Amino acid sequence: MADNNQIVDIVTKIKSVFPATCINGKEEDEINMSIGCAYFPDDGYNFNQLIVIADRNMYQDKNLND
Repeated sequence: MADNNQIVDIVTKIKSVFPATCINGKEEDEINMSIGCAYFPDDGYNFNQLIVIADRNMYQDKNLND
């Protein structure tokens, strides 16, 4: 099981490839990524609690990237 620091390192590596540009014919679109993490048991004790926290954290990450 990975600890929180390892998870942050993994997420950072995944996000390092973004933003990326996708060329669609003559148009270019920028692709971004937002990731939200939740940690058991710090953020919740069941699936629903963890999903709510991860979703909230994903939107916080998204707002930082906008």
